[in-house]
This record gives sequence, C-alpha cells and structure tokens, in this order.
Amino acid sequence: MSTPLRYAWSQNLKQTAPEINVNWRSLITLHDTRDKRMISSPWEHSYRLFAARDLRSLSFPETLKTCKISLSCDFVLEMDASGNQGEYSFSFIAGALYLPETVAVAAVMRGGHDWKEVARQAAENNLIRQRTIASRTRVLREIRYRLQQLSSKELGFLCEADIRDQRFLLFLAVCQRFRFIREFVDEVLRPKVLALDTQLYPADFAKFIDRKGAEAPEVEKLTDKSLAKVKQVLVRMLAEAGLLDSTSSQRLTPRLPSRALARLIAETDANRLRLLLLSDADIRQITS
Repeated sequence: MSTPLRYAWSQNLKQTAPEINVNWRSLITLHDTRDKRMISSPWEHSYRLFAARDLRSLSFPETLKTCKISLSCDFVLEMDASGNQGEYSFSFIAGALYLPETVAVAAVMRGGHDWKEVARQAAENNLIRQRTIASRTRVLREIRYRLQQLSSKELGFLCEADIRDQRFLLFLAVCQRFRFIREFVDEVLRPKVLALDTQLYPADFAKFIDRKGAEAPEVEKLTDKSLAKVKQVLVRMLAEAGLLDSTSSQRLTPRLPSRALARLIAETDANRLRLLLLSDADIRQITS
C-alpha cells in the first residue's frame, strides 16, 4: 500500500463540500475546533464524487458546525477546497498513451505486489524503455496514476483483452485522470460525432482553449509553445486510442468496444462510455 497523501481544509458542513474524486480507501477525520473532539469514519469506494450530503451521511453529530476535515487516502485524483473539481493538469504532454508499458506494469500490479515491488520489477525487467533514470521514474509514476483509475476487475481485463479494448480502457483511465482531456472529448469531439461531423479542425481546439482560458487561469497562462505541445500530444493520444484515423488527417473514427468491456465499464458508470464517442443509443445497445 502506498504512503497516504494528506490534505486538510476548513469547511462548514451546512455548505457545499468540496467535490473529491477518491480512488481506493480513504479516511475522513473531523476535528471539532472548539472542544478538540475527533471523529473518524472510513470510506472505501472508487470513482465517485462525494458532496456535502455524503459527509453528513457518515453520522457525524449535528453539533459540529465548523470543523477541520482531514482526508487521508491511498491516492487522491482531484481536490479543491473551493468546491471545484480541481485545476487542469497538463502533465500528459510528457508522453502519450504508453500502451505496451502500461500493460506490462498492470501485469505486475495484478500479482498483488505493493508499489515498491512493482517499481523494482519494472526497473529489473526494463518495462519502461526510457533512456534516463529520471524519465523512467516519471513515466512509471504517470502509469501508476493512470492504472489507479481502474478497478481491480478492469485491471485484470486490461491484462487479458485484445489490443483494441486495451486502447479503449487505457484511454478511459487517461480521461478519468485528466480533466482537460475528459472535457475536450465530452464537449468537443462527441458532439461533432453525433452531428456526423468527423473532421477535427484546428478551430475546434482553438475555440475550446478560448472557452477554458476564460474559466481557468492555468489554461489562460499556457504559452503558445505549450499549447502546441498540448494539442500535439492530445491528437497523438486520440490516434493511439483508435479514435482518430491518423495524426495527419485527423478524422474521428468512433468504434464500438467489445460487449465484455462495455458491460464491465457499465458496472461502475455507463456514462464513461460516452468518452469513446458513443451515442446514448449505442451505449444502451452494447450494455444490454
């Protein structure tokens, strides 16, 4: 088990609590700021956004009006004390889908090893083919974060699936990890496909950037060079996932995943299949 990350903030329970995307096991601890009482309750869940009503459902006393809430968990994806889903991260520009490397690491993780053992075997067997130790460490860390988006059943499926389903499942993990990619697919690519517009144009990306830049300072601050890199890696990732025919022609090519993968995804949230550019009708058909 990894070393828990810790985060704390002050929050009035009568107001809207921060949305927290928590993976694996976490522990909520409430500290009463007046009489120093401490009450703990475990959470064990995956891929859910928790709001204020969920905090109250943990049976904390109503007398706790102003508390300090400490969250410790094995891994936290996105967290923002203001109540937003979190800032946009662009660490994906360091690479793309990393399909062969990710599947190789997943096979080691599937054996139930702790992360230190996984990292040791990855180094010993040269699973991450990068020239420098720093690059191997960075890529392995990113792969770990992506695999932590998957349930244990999805992790096993990734190791056994054909390459098309592996690409789809890994792309869903990437979307789960990166808000920017998830919103670009959901707000730009899928509406285009549903409107029978399968050509990706530079203007599609530019309009999306303009819109997000007006909402988020971390997007607005991106330099032209950084934006070009974000677009380049995003297009490459879409092509590697099989959702673009190539990085040159950039024509969207939505394809159905296997029924086995679709049903597996639907066990947690069938709406995740929208990120594969599927229509609601296709989702109902393939998961039935």
